[in-house]
Amino acid sequence: MSPTSAASNGPSSVKPLTGPQKALHKLGLLRDIDLALHLPLRYEDETRLVKLRDVREGDLAQVEGRVTHAEVKLGGQRQLLVTLDDGTGTCLLRFFSFYPSLQTTLALGKQVRVRGEIRGGFAGLTMMHPVVKPAGGELATALTPVYPSVAGLPQTYLRRAVQAGLQRAELSDTVPPQYLQEIGLQPLWDMRKALSFLHNPTPDVSLAALQDHSHPAWQRLKAEELLAQQLSQLQARRARAQLRAPVLATPALSVPQVSVPNVSPKVWGEAAVAQAAVRDGHLTPLQTLAQRLLVALPFQLTAAQMRVVAEITQDIAKPVPMHRLLQG
Repeated sequence: MSPTSAASNGPSSVKPLTGPQKALHKLGLLRDIDLALHLPLRYEDETRLVKLRDVREGDLAQVEGRVTHAEVKLGGQRQLLVTLDDGTGTCLLRFFSFYPSLQTTLALGKQVRVRGEIRGGFAGLTMMHPVVKPAGGELATALTPVYPSVAGLPQTYLRRAVQAGLQRAELSDTVPPQYLQEIGLQPLWDMRKALSFLHNPTPDVSLAALQDHSHPAWQRLKAEELLAQQLSQLQARRARAQLRAPVLATPALSVPQVSVPNVSPKVWGEAAVAQAAVRDGHLTPLQTLAQRLLVALPFQLTAAQMRVVAEITQDIAKPVPMHRLLQG
């Protein structure tokens, strides 16, 4: 199964999933919209070549040159050591895990393009396990996205799957166009354009603006997500308001006025009055379950506990389900 058919608008597949398809499902990328919203972690610049004389330690560089030395070093951990010369300097390519096909690609005299992080050291400029391609191919026209992934899902496969999902996905704008400027967004960035840009940013864009999510395309997605979340919560509240629950009215306590130590009168409620009255000998235990529980407690309720008892009493006296998390 190709990446272009790996996901659809609904669950698929008559055939058992294997390899990368299983990995896509493990990431939760089951539909086209899932793929379209699977955003890059970072970007790599494959749009230009640099000279070894211009690189610095720590740079992520793409270089073309000729292989002037290649050997497999035995003893200890097996290594493939290759020297690349681009006419302005040399760089040692070091591989600890490799197939015979890589040795063929990096044979003496071959012209290759490599991309990796430049490191310094005793041997001079070094790249550990760089990406290797034949020299002379066309350069990328956009920054290369690097996506969150899992084992068994190569970035090249994932990129093709994301691009296919993005093309097929039905994308609609949650924020109406007439309100974009009011909330500080640029009208030219709709959802499809914002997503397309983030999956294929142009080489002239600020990498910092992409990484810290301050680019207008990121701002557009943030507004969509925030509004969608608020609308979802509003719908949930309205749905809960339509539900009905039995009214559990609690009879008022007819008790004398008593003082409750360490409790503000503002938070006095039936629970506090009943508990204090029974303990002071002013009242016999009442017969409702809640009241019997309160008067049986071997300790004084705190002000916060009595306030919550009063609030719950009010909630269960309403014809709608109580929506409350009680912690403690």
